[in-house]
Amino acid sequence: MKILKKSQNPMSCVSEMEHSSRLSYLIRHPYKGIYKEFLTLSGGLSGVVREPHELYLDLSIIDVFLKNDESSRDDNASMYGIGGRFQRNRLVGIADFCASRFPGDFVEIGAYMGDTSRLLAEVARKHGRKLIVIDPWIKGSQDCSCNEYETFLKNTEGFQDVLEVWRESSTDKNVVKRLSLRPLCFSFVDGWHVLHACLSDILASGHAKGVIAIDDTRYNHDLLFSVRRGAKKLNRSAVLQSDWHRESYIFSDECLRK
Repeated sequence: MKILKKSQNPMSCVSEMEHSSRLSYLIRHPYKGIYKEFLTLSGGLSGVVREPHELYLDLSIIDVFLKNDESSRDDNASMYGIGGRFQRNRLVGIADFCASRFPGDFVEIGAYMGDTSRLLAEVARKHGRKLIVIDPWIKGSQDCSCNEYETFLKNTEGFQDVLEVWRESSTDKNVVKRLSLRPLCFSFVDGWHVLHACLSDILASGHAKGVIAIDDTRYNHDLLFSVRRGAKKLNRSAVLQSDWHRESYIFSDECLRK
């Protein structure tokens, strides 16, 4: 059981993507690929471990992962489905841990129709916190075709007392500044699935005292790269991308066992 040290090769503990190689990515995206290879080789990325027990995480966090284990997975499932069955349970458990240990509110960047928002709002209410939801819900943008915002409002009915909805782009400079002024204990990043936006969201919520969770990193090279780059810039060494998680986690040092 260990925490990756800054001197370690950041590629040494990374789970290889099962559906695309680094070489094929470099061929398809030469300029971005070269940039990513440069940062990888120059030590500009944090390392990532593959299993929760490899980090000295607080036992309450380990318990959340054990109770929502997906290691016995269906290998015939699509790459988008693997690791998502109990994902919301994990997010709720980690958010609950963060609120029980650290000051600050929750932020969810990218809410879609509010299924996860409703669950996080319940935890926020339990601990007397707020859930900040940031999503522009622009028709024609990623996963937004028509009535997602209206569905979000319906799914989160009854939680207006703990919800703050910012219907704006999370990468807008004013939004980033506004968020920086809010104490946070937990962040869930599930916004625009491109490298610069994901990295921006991680850094914008990087002052969260507890955990930053980032969705869909298991099958998206750019998002996992953003996690590793963001963790490095935030000087956080405990980063988890399990073989059986769809999402990744960046932990503060306060989440580790003393």
